[in-house]
Order: sequence, then C-alpha cells, then structure tokens
Amino acid sequence: MDEFTTGANKRLRRNQVLTVAWVLMWVGAILLIACWLTKLWFQMVIPLTPVCLAALGLGLGLFVIGRRLH
Repeated sequence: MDEFTTGANKRLRRNQVLTVAWVLMWVGAILLIACWLTKLWFQMVIPLTPVCLAALGLGLGLFVIGRRLH
C-alpha cells in the first residue's frame, strides 16, 4: 500500500470511531435526561440502567481514543 491509502484508511477508521462515540454519547445522554425529566414532571422514579451509564461511558472513552488517533 502506498502512503496515501494508509492515511485514508486511518482517517476512515478515526471517523468511524468518532461516529460510534457520538451515537453512544447521545443515547446515554438522552436516557439520562429522560430519567430526570420523568422524575421532575411526573414524580415517577425510573432507575438509571447500567446500559445508560455504560453507553455514556463507552462513548466518552471512544471519543477520547478517536481524538487521539492521528
């Protein structure tokens, strides 16, 4: 492989990691906000699921890793 295709593959991989990170962060944040709004508006307590916190944490981790890839 020449240098151009190697660089293009790295950029593609970095963009894929960042896209997955953004999706996971959005999903985690929406679930957190939904739990908070449900408690605020309807006085119902919906427990935070581990999936919500895991999505947010994994998204943040992948975001940091994706920003570090050059």
